[in-house]
This record gives sequence, C-alpha cells and structure tokens, in this order.
Amino acid sequence: RIRRRAEGWRCRRRRGRKVMFFGGLVPSLSLPQLPIALAGATRQYAAAAALPSRALRGLYGGKEVQFGNKVSKDGGNKTRRKWKPNVVSKNLYSDILEKKFKLKVTTYVLRCIKKHGSLDNYLLNTNVKNIRSDVGLELKKRVELALRAQREGMAGQVAQTEAVDETLAGSPTQNGA
Repeated sequence: RIRRRAEGWRCRRRRGRKVMFFGGLVPSLSLPQLPIALAGATRQYAAAAALPSRALRGLYGGKEVQFGNKVSKDGGNKTRRKWKPNVVSKNLYSDILEKKFKLKVTTYVLRCIKKHGSLDNYLLNTNVKNIRSDVGLELKKRVELALRAQREGMAGQVAQTEAVDETLAGSPTQNGA
C-alpha cells in the first residue's frame, strides 16, 4: 500500500488486480445558471454538476451519495462506506396539469413540496439550479406552459365577457326602453 498524503492520492493493489488510483481531493465545480427555456441543455448542466444519472430521473433536490468512514468505537478502525439519499417512489399530483406523476423523490424534496403547498408551487418557486434533474426541469417547463395557457385563456374569457357585457349594456331591451 502506497500513500502520498501531501498530494491527496492513494494507491492500492488488491488480489493481483491492476493498481487503481483514487483522488483524495475533488475540485469544487461552480454550477452554471440555466434559463428555463433550455430544456435540452440539462444533460450538459448535469455533467457540469457531476450528478449521477439516477438523480437526473427523479427529484433529488441536490442530494447525492456521500462517502466517508465508519469508525469503530474501541479501536478507532476506519472502514470506508457510503451514505445514499433516502429515495422513495411516490405518485404526486399536479393541480395545473391535472395529472398524477410517478416520481422517485427524496424525503427532503417531499418536505419541500409540503412546505410549498403542492408539487406545482415547488416547481414554480424553486430555482432551476436547485432542481438539477431532467425530469424536474421538464415538469417545470410543462407547468409553466400550462399556467401561461390558463392565464391567456382566462384573459380571453374575461375579454369575451366584457365584450358581451358592453353589447348588452348598449341594447335597448336591457335598458328598459
């Protein structure tokens, strides 16, 4: 076993296999800001964020696998281990889209959804860089488009009712003449 602590690298040979190098220090990556309209650029965004592909297929809220040591109580022996995010499969309902979606979400995201009041509010109020998944950005785009269409439809309906009210106000039968 060879260790070069100053450089942050360690080298290990196991049972006649090739020598593998593991990086001790990972440079921090700055995440770029994405406009909502760029739904196709999420793969590049995820590559820049170094997310696992599993996190791209659900709502993980930035949670990812963490690595560390399990330290024994008596001897202080260290064993490498990993902590995985608490992922559950849930059917979440979108009020705006009027549809259920079966998504893999972390319990952290479930708490965030509960805090925001609904899945739609969570998607609309959460920043793009905090969603960090293909599924989440696609849902956000669909919810925004549906909301915009509803607002335009309501504006059209209001304009129609105002036009009808104006015609009725100008007719002699309505005025009692």
